Amino acid sequence: MKLRVCLLIILSNIILFAESTGKISGKVTDVNTGEILPGANVLILGKNIGGATDTNGLYTISNVPPRSYSMQARAMRHKSVTVFDVIVVADSTTIINFQLPPAEKTKIKGVRLGPTGKLSGKVTDQQTGKALPGTNVIIEGTYRGASCDTQGYYFISRLAPGTYSMQARMMGYERVTVNDVIVVADSTTTINFELSPVIIKGGVKLGPK
Repeated sequence: MKLRVCLLIILSNIILFAESTGKISGKVTDVNTGEILPGANVLILGKNIGGATDTNGLYTISNVPPRSYSMQARAMRHKSVTVFDVIVVADSTTIINFQLPPAEKTKIKGVRLGPTGKLSGKVTDQQTGKALPGTNVIIEGTYRGASCDTQGYYFISRLAPGTYSMQARMMGYERVTVNDVIVVADSTTTINFELSPVIIKGGVKLGPK
């Protein structure tokens, strides 16, 4: 009987926690031209959560605890923009749109102001095939990367042509690295990732150190 009561309490807490989160979504565009900015990173400052805009410039960040946040949008060749006092309400979606001004022409590691290419793909669970929203996909040795959208897709644009190593990271999954990824000017290279869940044995997670 006591065990059943404890299980009911735990289940109730899980349900309450699941229902006590909200969402943030919006669109990222160029402030001068109004053009959409696919692959822009939208971050909640001070938290390890964020999202990347899709091909329509839209982003969604789910499972955000209710409170006030500061958010920042970043895109290559554009200045970052920060929005303060973003209020998230449980079971609701807060709309925050960003308009980014063009940045001054400066040299950035991993980026060349000229013909550039793109990287895109999808990250899924190796066992179930389900998409893994929120997975971070980074280009090693640079400051470039993106988070997967709600469908598990990521987009990294304006990359200098060359060969790169990429890594996908997701909490509860083993990291996967792909080497010798070739980026060609005016083209999109597709790299998909399949992540394996971290195995738990004897109460200890067995995965990458």
